[in-house]
Amino acid sequence: MTGSAALELARRIDISCVRAQHRQDDIKDLAKHARIWSCINAHVLPAWVPLLRDLLGGSETLVGSPIGFPSGGTSIPIKVAEAHQLVNDGAEELDIVMNIGRFLDGDHRYVARELRDVLHVIPKEIVTKVIIETSLLNTPEIRKATQLVVESGAAFVKTGTGWAGPVSPQSVETIASELDALAAKNVQIKAAGGIRTPADIAALSAVGATRFGIGLTAAVSILEDVSKN
Repeated sequence: MTGSAALELARRIDISCVRAQHRQDDIKDLAKHARIWSCINAHVLPAWVPLLRDLLGGSETLVGSPIGFPSGGTSIPIKVAEAHQLVNDGAEELDIVMNIGRFLDGDHRYVARELRDVLHVIPKEIVTKVIIETSLLNTPEIRKATQLVVESGAAFVKTGTGWAGPVSPQSVETIASELDALAAKNVQIKAAGGIRTPADIAALSAVGATRFGIGLTAAVSILEDVSKN
């Protein structure tokens, strides 16, 4: 039996199966646990979206998927096409990996254009999050990337894919500080990468994270732990 604290937390967790090795049985297991806990979102790689949509039909869990995952290095037209396809396939939340290499080269105009073009084909009712990969950025770069996300009109700044390294409270605090400086009250922070315990979530929440991207096994472990207390 699930506790109220665990159910409340689940409404802040994007539970995911986004590794290359995940198969159909993994997606079914993801959907099962997403339903049990009523997670806010379940995230899969693009090819699995139609299956996940069918598995989650009638539930409180939204269907999520990434664009340009995990490197962010695909061209703008390909990201636009991927966004369009995911919308048609039934995705309800989309996490966009910005072009990290272009950003690190200082080509901010490219990144701004990329986000503008991708967001242009995504209906307003679909929640969008931009992955900036904080593990690869220094503090000024995190601040600049946050500015670009705010200018794009996306709903969330997301710390990372989880593939480049774990999230740190310091990086979330930097994003939150920049959002405050920009008076971007409507933009939220999604933390992802290496979140394994309720204590991790508490530390990230304390500095401004409101949504958490967590793999299936770790998410279920955290929710079970919270439900016992």
